[in-house]
Amino acid sequence: MMKKILTFVLGLFLVVGLTACGSSDKKDVLAHTETFLTACRDGDFAKAEKFCSVEAANTLKITNFRKTLMNTFTKSLETSEIKFSDYSETTKKAASNFIDDVLKAIIRSYQMNDDYNNDKKTVSAVVEYLDVNSFSTIQMTATMRNLVTDYTNAHKSELQAIYTSKGRSEMLKSIIDGVAPDYFKKVKTDYLDKMPAKKQKWIMTLVKKDKTWVINKIIITDNT
Repeated sequence: MMKKILTFVLGLFLVVGLTACGSSDKKDVLAHTETFLTACRDGDFAKAEKFCSVEAANTLKITNFRKTLMNTFTKSLETSEIKFSDYSETTKKAASNFIDDVLKAIIRSYQMNDDYNNDKKTVSAVVEYLDVNSFSTIQMTATMRNLVTDYTNAHKSELQAIYTSKGRSEMLKSIIDGVAPDYFKKVKTDYLDKMPAKKQKWIMTLVKKDKTWVINKIIITDNT
Protein backbone atom coordinates (compact mmCIF):
# COMPACT_ATOMS: atom_id res chain seq x y z
CA MET A 1 0.00 0.00 0.00
CA MET A 2 2.76 2.42 1.00
CA LYS A 3 4.63 1.56 -2.19
CA LYS A 4 1.58 2.45 -4.27
CA ILE A 5 1.19 5.77 -2.46
CA LEU A 6 4.85 6.66 -2.97
CA THR A 7 4.64 5.71 -6.63
CA PHE A 8 1.54 7.87 -7.03
CA VAL A 9 3.12 10.86 -5.22
CA LEU A 10 6.37 10.61 -7.19
CA GLY A 11 4.40 10.34 -10.42
CA LEU A 12 2.35 13.39 -9.43
CA PHE A 13 5.49 15.41 -8.68
CA LEU A 14 6.95 14.38 -12.01
CA VAL A 15 3.86 15.51 -13.93
CA VAL A 16 3.65 18.79 -12.02
CA GLY A 17 7.35 19.39 -12.49
CA LEU A 18 7.19 18.82 -16.24
CA THR A 19 4.12 21.01 -16.55
CA ALA A 20 5.73 23.80 -14.55
CA CYS A 21 8.87 23.54 -16.66
CA GLY A 22 6.92 23.91 -19.90
CA SER A 23 4.89 26.80 -18.55
CA SER A 24 8.03 28.59 -17.36
CA ASP A 25 9.65 28.18 -20.78
CA LYS A 26 6.64 29.71 -22.49
CA LYS A 27 6.54 32.70 -20.19
CA ASP A 28 10.26 33.40 -20.50
CA VAL A 29 10.39 32.78 -24.25
CA LEU A 30 7.47 35.08 -24.94
CA ALA A 31 8.85 37.78 -22.63
CA HIS A 32 12.25 37.62 -24.37
CA THR A 33 10.62 37.78 -27.80
CA GLU A 34 8.40 40.68 -26.77
CA THR A 35 11.41 42.66 -25.52
CA PHE A 36 13.25 41.98 -28.78
CA LEU A 37 10.31 43.08 -30.94
CA THR A 38 9.74 46.18 -28.84
CA ALA A 39 13.38 47.20 -29.31
CA CYS A 40 12.97 46.77 -33.07
CA ARG A 41 9.77 48.84 -33.07
CA ASP A 42 11.50 51.58 -31.07
CA GLY A 43 14.39 51.68 -33.52
CA ASP A 44 16.88 50.46 -30.91
CA PHE A 45 18.49 47.83 -33.10
CA ALA A 46 21.66 47.81 -31.00
CA LYS A 47 19.55 46.53 -28.11
CA ALA A 48 17.63 44.14 -30.35
CA GLU A 49 20.90 42.67 -31.63
CA LYS A 50 21.82 41.63 -28.07
CA PHE A 51 18.79 39.32 -27.97
CA CYS A 52 19.83 37.49 -31.17
CA SER A 53 22.37 35.06 -32.41
CA VAL A 54 24.71 36.28 -35.14
CA GLU A 55 22.67 34.29 -37.67
CA ALA A 56 19.38 35.91 -36.62
CA ALA A 57 20.89 39.42 -36.60
CA ASN A 58 22.32 38.82 -40.08
CA THR A 59 18.92 37.64 -41.32
CA LEU A 60 17.44 41.00 -40.29
CA LYS A 61 20.61 42.86 -41.36
CA ILE A 62 20.74 44.74 -38.04
CA THR A 63 24.38 44.12 -37.15
CA ASN A 64 25.88 47.54 -36.31
CA PHE A 65 22.83 48.90 -38.11
CA ARG A 66 22.87 52.50 -36.87
CA LYS A 67 26.59 52.93 -37.50
CA THR A 68 26.31 51.47 -41.00
CA LEU A 69 23.29 53.62 -41.84
CA MET A 70 24.94 56.76 -40.45
CA ASN A 71 28.16 56.15 -42.37
CA THR A 72 26.28 55.60 -45.63
CA PHE A 73 24.13 58.68 -45.06
CA THR A 74 27.00 61.00 -44.17
CA LYS A 75 28.92 59.89 -47.25
CA SER A 76 25.99 61.14 -49.36
CA LEU A 77 26.47 64.61 -47.85
CA GLU A 78 30.14 64.76 -48.80
CA THR A 79 31.70 66.16 -51.94
CA SER A 80 35.24 66.09 -53.31
CA GLU A 81 35.77 69.34 -51.41
CA ILE A 82 33.75 68.86 -48.22
CA LYS A 83 33.84 66.05 -45.68
CA PHE A 84 31.02 65.47 -43.23
CA SER A 85 33.35 66.41 -40.37
CA ASP A 86 33.65 69.90 -41.91
CA TYR A 87 29.98 70.72 -41.34
CA SER A 88 28.71 72.61 -38.32
CA GLU A 89 27.66 70.82 -35.15
CA THR A 90 24.08 71.86 -35.92
CA THR A 91 24.17 69.99 -39.22
CA LYS A 92 25.81 66.94 -37.65
CA LYS A 93 23.19 66.87 -34.90
CA ALA A 94 20.35 67.28 -37.40
CA ALA A 95 21.74 64.38 -39.47
CA SER A 96 22.08 62.18 -36.39
CA ASN A 97 18.52 62.97 -35.30
CA PHE A 98 17.27 62.16 -38.78
CA ILE A 99 18.95 58.75 -38.68
CA ASP A 100 17.22 58.11 -35.35
CA ASP A 101 13.90 59.06 -36.98
CA VAL A 102 14.58 56.61 -39.81
CA LEU A 103 15.42 53.81 -37.36
CA LYS A 104 12.23 54.44 -35.38
CA ALA A 105 10.16 54.39 -38.58
CA ILE A 106 11.48 51.10 -39.98
CA ILE A 107 9.23 48.88 -37.83
CA ARG A 108 5.80 50.50 -37.51
CA SER A 109 4.21 47.87 -35.29
CA TYR A 110 4.09 44.20 -34.43
CA GLN A 111 1.55 41.66 -33.21
CA MET A 112 2.65 38.38 -31.65
CA ASN A 113 0.69 35.32 -32.74
CA ASP A 114 -0.76 32.79 -30.34
CA ASP A 115 1.22 29.90 -31.84
CA TYR A 116 3.97 29.17 -29.32
CA ASN A 117 5.42 25.68 -29.78
CA ASN A 118 6.97 24.44 -26.55
CA ASP A 119 8.77 21.51 -28.19
CA LYS A 120 10.47 23.60 -30.86
CA LYS A 121 10.56 26.83 -28.82
CA THR A 122 9.14 28.80 -31.71
CA VAL A 123 6.76 31.74 -31.84
CA SER A 124 5.78 34.05 -34.67
CA ALA A 125 4.73 37.67 -35.06
CA VAL A 126 3.24 39.85 -37.77
CA VAL A 127 5.56 42.80 -38.30
CA GLU A 128 4.55 45.97 -40.12
CA TYR A 129 7.60 47.57 -41.70
CA LEU A 130 8.43 50.56 -43.88
CA ASP A 131 8.12 49.99 -47.62
CA VAL A 132 11.49 51.39 -48.67
CA ASN A 133 10.71 50.70 -52.33
CA SER A 134 8.30 53.64 -52.25
CA PHE A 135 11.12 55.98 -51.22
CA SER A 136 11.70 58.61 -53.92
CA THR A 137 15.16 60.16 -54.20
CA ILE A 138 13.80 62.40 -56.97
CA GLN A 139 11.39 64.08 -54.56
CA MET A 140 14.12 64.47 -51.94
CA THR A 141 16.46 66.02 -54.50
CA ALA A 142 13.72 68.47 -55.53
CA THR A 143 13.18 69.41 -51.88
CA MET A 144 16.89 70.06 -51.37
CA ARG A 145 17.10 72.06 -54.60
CA ASN A 146 14.20 74.30 -53.57
CA LEU A 147 15.65 74.92 -50.11
CA VAL A 148 19.09 75.71 -51.55
CA THR A 149 17.57 78.12 -54.07
CA ASP A 150 15.57 79.94 -51.38
CA TYR A 151 18.52 80.09 -49.00
CA THR A 152 20.90 81.33 -51.68
CA ASN A 153 18.51 84.07 -52.74
CA ALA A 154 18.00 85.15 -49.14
CA HIS A 155 21.74 85.24 -48.31
CA LYS A 156 23.35 86.42 -51.55
CA SER A 157 25.58 89.10 -50.04
CA GLU A 158 26.73 86.88 -47.17
CA LEU A 159 27.51 83.95 -49.48
CA GLN A 160 29.33 86.19 -51.94
CA ALA A 161 31.52 87.49 -49.14
CA ILE A 162 32.34 83.94 -48.01
CA TYR A 163 33.16 82.94 -51.59
CA THR A 164 35.46 85.94 -52.03
CA SER A 165 37.31 85.52 -48.73
CA LYS A 166 37.32 81.75 -48.18
CA GLY A 167 36.55 80.11 -51.51
CA ARG A 168 33.89 77.92 -53.11
CA SER A 169 34.01 74.99 -50.69
CA GLU A 170 33.36 77.22 -47.67
CA MET A 171 30.45 78.82 -49.50
CA LEU A 172 28.94 75.43 -50.30
CA LYS A 173 29.44 74.31 -46.70
CA SER A 174 27.64 77.42 -45.47
CA ILE A 175 24.70 76.68 -47.77
CA ILE A 176 24.38 73.08 -46.55
CA ASP A 177 24.71 74.20 -42.93
CA GLY A 178 21.98 76.74 -43.60
CA VAL A 179 19.44 74.35 -45.13
CA ALA A 180 20.22 71.00 -43.45
CA PRO A 181 17.97 71.34 -40.35
CA ASP A 182 14.95 72.35 -42.45
CA TYR A 183 15.73 69.71 -45.05
CA PHE A 184 15.78 66.85 -42.55
CA LYS A 185 12.56 68.06 -40.96
CA LYS A 186 10.80 68.23 -44.34
CA VAL A 187 12.03 64.81 -45.42
CA LYS A 188 10.66 63.36 -42.17
CA THR A 189 7.25 65.06 -42.27
CA ASP A 190 6.69 65.05 -46.05
CA TYR A 191 8.12 61.64 -46.94
CA LEU A 192 9.21 59.42 -44.05
CA ASP A 193 6.03 59.83 -41.99
CA LYS A 194 3.84 59.26 -45.05
CA MET A 195 5.56 56.24 -46.54
CA PRO A 196 3.37 53.13 -46.80
CA ALA A 197 4.06 49.98 -44.84
CA LYS A 198 4.02 46.27 -45.62
CA LYS A 199 3.63 43.22 -43.41
CA GLN A 200 5.83 40.20 -42.86
CA LYS A 201 5.62 37.14 -40.65
CA TRP A 202 8.68 36.51 -38.50
CA ILE A 203 8.99 32.93 -37.22
CA MET A 204 11.48 32.96 -34.35
CA THR A 205 13.23 29.95 -32.84
CA LEU A 206 14.80 30.40 -29.43
CA VAL A 207 17.47 28.46 -27.56
CA LYS A 208 18.81 28.78 -24.05
CA LYS A 209 22.47 29.70 -23.74
CA ASP A 210 24.09 30.20 -20.33
CA LYS A 211 20.65 30.40 -18.69
CA THR A 212 19.57 33.15 -21.10
CA TRP A 213 17.15 32.81 -23.99
CA VAL A 214 18.44 33.82 -27.40
CA ILE A 215 16.59 34.21 -30.69
CA ASN A 216 18.66 31.71 -32.61
CA LYS A 217 16.91 31.77 -35.97
CA ILE A 218 14.38 33.95 -37.78
CA ILE A 219 12.46 32.92 -40.87
CA ILE A 220 10.78 35.78 -42.72
CA THR A 221 7.76 35.17 -44.93
CA ASP A 222 5.05 37.30 -46.49
CA ASN A 223 2.10 37.76 -44.16
CA THR A 224 -0.50 35.70 -45.94
